[in-house]
Amino acid sequence: MKATALGFSLFLLLPLFFAPAMGQAADDRTVAVTVVKNDNLIKLCRKYLADPAKWREIGKINRLRDVDLIHPGQSLIVPVRLLRGVPVDGRVIFAKGGVEVKAAGEGEWRPLRLNDRVRQGNLIKTGRESAVEIAFDDGTTLFQRPDTTLGLSEAQRKGETHIFQRLTLPIGRLLMNVRRATGRDSRIEIHTPSATAVARGTDFRVSVDAKESTTSEVLEGGVAVEAMKQAVLLKEGEGTLVTKGAPPLAPRKLLSPPSLADL
Repeated sequence: MKATALGFSLFLLLPLFFAPAMGQAADDRTVAVTVVKNDNLIKLCRKYLADPAKWREIGKINRLRDVDLIHPGQSLIVPVRLLRGVPVDGRVIFAKGGVEVKAAGEGEWRPLRLNDRVRQGNLIKTGRESAVEIAFDDGTTLFQRPDTTLGLSEAQRKGETHIFQRLTLPIGRLLMNVRRATGRDSRIEIHTPSATAVARGTDFRVSVDAKESTTSEVLEGGVAVEAMKQAVLLKEGEGTLVTKGAPPLAPRKLLSPPSLADL
């Protein structure tokens, strides 16, 4: 494989943004690797995939009749989601009231303060009158409102240009501002007890109530929301509600912001 600063050559293929189902939407970003002498599929997957056992999936995606027969100069398509990632941290740029954090598997919460680092695997909790905003190096920020618990399950850079984040939101309200820094491509997944939202290059908010119902609202861009193996695409100014155990409702227009009246 041709070497670069990160060890291999990557180039973006045409994106397939929102597919009909979320399982397909996960495959929308791909890179291509160039085969050189003495390469074989299993060796390449062992070196560059987060899970080398996915070599069969790579063979299927590339329609290889014989996974042992790849030749120098051949390009193989690899979904970004399968690449081995490098963890990236977030930084607290705003904190109000009692905000706490703990690493996955730890029993004690500790205070989270301005300029503290937030790492992959952290759980973040806000109280009744507290809030926190966290920024990542791709320009993405998340604003966690009061009475919200958030899990940063995954935050990684994959390849040279891709930032991938997987968040869990068991209860509370979250506002995402997804911004593409120069040369960077971001993908955000938010998993709630009743739905999954996937977004790229957008501003949106997600909330989960005490009954584990999920509300998703798009302020800019587009978000795909899936539940019960059914998906809807929300455009700018649209929202949907997902009740636990039910598919998403059809997208509905958001109410216009209130106009200011004379005092």
